[in-house]
Amino acid sequence: MTQRNNNKGFSLVELLVVIAIMAVAVSLVSYSFVSVYRARSKRAAETLDAVISQCKIDSMSGLDCALEVALDDGNYYVNLYRIDESGNMNLYKTEKLASDRLSITADSDSIEDDPLIIRFNSSDGSISSAVIGTTDYLESASTLMLTLSSTGTHTITLYKNTGEHVLDA
Repeated sequence: MTQRNNNKGFSLVELLVVIAIMAVAVSLVSYSFVSVYRARSKRAAETLDAVISQCKIDSMSGLDCALEVALDDGNYYVNLYRIDESGNMNLYKTEKLASDRLSITADSDSIEDDPLIIRFNSSDGSISSAVIGTTDYLESASTLMLTLSSTGTHTITLYKNTGEHVLDA
């Protein structure tokens, strides 16, 4: 008697089906990661927009305050400071914007090395200064674009003369 060798292995069709299933699974997982990072950057933009509103309201209420957007240990933070009579800045609120895969620019200049500091006029809510390092971005311009980029890009446009800000998410 002769024995039959039945070691056929997988057919080409079976291999193609398995590869197609794996491709669909990988695309679903990568889409979910993109969605998570896009949601994080949108939440960071919404938080920054809300704190800008709070700083403007605090300024118009008579509180001498400043808003700071800074990178610290790989994390972006927005801080609100009270400024006392001698010019000292005292922190009264801090919010973490995002920790990874986010970059923030002001009119295409990065906020990584020097923080962005924004101050509002108490009389009308207009923006009195928006400074990174020694550069006041609103000295000669009427708008400032803050761009938060990750897998999605969100822009906050600040208007010097009115202090208005618009989140384009």
